[in-house]
Amino acid sequence: MAAFTATTLALAVSATPGAVQGAERQGYGSEAIKVAFTFNFARYSRWPSASRGPLKLCVSARADQVRAFATLERRDVSGRAIDVVELAPAEAPSHCDIVFIGAGAPRPEFCGHDAGTALTVTDRTDCPSMVELFQAGDQVRFNVALERVKASGLSMNPKLLALAANLRK
Repeated sequence: MAAFTATTLALAVSATPGAVQGAERQGYGSEAIKVAFTFNFARYSRWPSASRGPLKLCVSARADQVRAFATLERRDVSGRAIDVVELAPAEAPSHCDIVFIGAGAPRPEFCGHDAGTALTVTDRTDCPSMVELFQAGDQVRFNVALERVKASGLSMNPKLLALAANLRK
């Protein structure tokens, strides 16, 4: 693999058809960046089981965020098509491979609880997850909770981890 740098990730994010461009064209603005980051977290993560079915991306968020994530429908991640599913606040994410928990929506009951092998991503401060997206000036940055990642059996590319603002235990 070519050198993996912040520039490489930025290019991958900006060149993600159906993620940034598709979401921005449909009027999702800053949500497009969260969609692209989540897509790339999926691309640079490995799940403990080698499932061949669709990659279930479950979204518990405001309606505009759910619509933005819908632009990823049928995108490919390691030979698996993404299937975007909206989660109700009381619904458990047991059938999900990735869970995005958005700010501004009701806090899901499963926040902070074990999500099995699902990669959890959030832009909320009140819902512990594996990856936390946050605004730093005019940029979206991310923190990674390594212990949560390891406990789930997931692995993330070390070069992706090097781009995190903070690696939390």
